[in-house]
Amino acid sequence: MQRRRLVLGTTCAVVAIAVLAAGHAGCIGEDAGWVNLCTQVDCLNGSAACCLPAVPGTWNFDLGACDCPAPGEDVSTGPDADADADADADADADADPPDTYTGCGRETYPTGRYGVTPGFLMKDYSFLRSSGRLGLASLRGDCDHTLLLVFLTSPSCAYCAQEAATLNALYAEYEPRGLEILGVLADEGGLSPTGAAADRYFRDRYRAPYPYAANDWVAGTLMADAFPDGAVGLPVNWLVDLATMRIVEKLDGYPDPEGIEPYVARRL
Repeated sequence: MQRRRLVLGTTCAVVAIAVLAAGHAGCIGEDAGWVNLCTQVDCLNGSAACCLPAVPGTWNFDLGACDCPAPGEDVSTGPDADADADADADADADADPPDTYTGCGRETYPTGRYGVTPGFLMKDYSFLRSSGRLGLASLRGDCDHTLLLVFLTSPSCAYCAQEAATLNALYAEYEPRGLEILGVLADEGGLSPTGAAADRYFRDRYRAPYPYAANDWVAGTLMADAFPDGAVGLPVNWLVDLATMRIVEKLDGYPDPEGIEPYVARRL
């Protein structure tokens, strides 16, 4: 499947006036398709700022650029799409929590004072995956786990990337002791990443062995409750007792130099 990478070059400056006159906020490179200043979130969410038609591209982390489908390419069919679908299915089979409870008294989600700071209960937030929605009640239903680390991150956050790179090793060490991790993809600009964007971020970039999903930023979501005024600071980490869903720790930012491990170790 041929893809066209969005890069900025001298060709853009030459044709920018003509393109803007046509009503598009971008320019056309010789081989690059539509070219514009494009963020990773725009790219993965299929913004017209990145690709025309406005369909999701693939973010190239080495170049800081968006690989868009070539003009006329059908991104929903064909062997590459089938391969992507198979990969999604395999990842979901590995990462999805069980659909049923195993009988440890967690059949009913706890009620009480819900909030996003220590001492409060974390309500049953629901997140987006390519395979459907994922709620905290489903994670709680796996009685092999006693502590949940909710990692709220964004593709444009440098400290988030620093933490994300450590989570596979943390999971390997502490999952047998009862740790579950939920990676939640968010965005600082009030945009809503898709489940497919979460797959690309956690599965493709970090090979995450733990469950992950995306926060659709609307009223009542974790992102909206954590940042009601819209002033976002990421990453944010919550440690939640899965028996009670009580928040036992909230970490704003990535701790340095110890990282997250000491906070997990003292609870397990």
